[in-house]
Amino acid sequence: MHNFFIAHPVEQKVKSKVKLIQDRLSSFIPEAKLTNPNNTHVTLTFFPQVNPKQLKKLRQIINDHKKELLKVKLYFDRIDGFPDIKKAQVLYIHLGGEIGKLMTTAESIRNKAHLNGIVFDPKTLIPHLTIARLKTKQNLSNFSELFKLPKVEFNLGELILYQSLYTGPASLYLPIA
Repeated sequence: MHNFFIAHPVEQKVKSKVKLIQDRLSSFIPEAKLTNPNNTHVTLTFFPQVNPKQLKKLRQIINDHKKELLKVKLYFDRIDGFPDIKKAQVLYIHLGGEIGKLMTTAESIRNKAHLNGIVFDPKTLIPHLTIARLKTKQNLSNFSELFKLPKVEFNLGELILYQSLYTGPASLYLPIA
């Protein structure tokens, strides 16, 4: 059994902007472990522990939605954190734009997965790009107000199913379908 997720990769210009933000971020929070900007994506749904039979069904579900969100417009909104900005352990760029379309597609994918007996992470979708992780929780509410993001607008690409492989200090995301 393996972990999978459905996501939209972002174009190179967005990855370049993420890298610039991370470079700036590391001067403010040197202990932050930056994510690899080349792995930047917008996750719709995470599926822990998928077996081979379920994977076949998951591929079918993704094919039903593959091009559904092409041309959805998003933009960098603000810096935020998980579980929240006052107890941040993960820093991310919160996305704004045509979020309703993302939510509708994510819900449709989750419903089809549920009907096929595939377990998914039930957390509410928060459209974001992960940029860093912190070893300990920190209150970064002042930081998020001071750290202004550049204006970046972009369209989503094709939906992809990834396998998440844990390879030591970093995860590897392998496109499957």
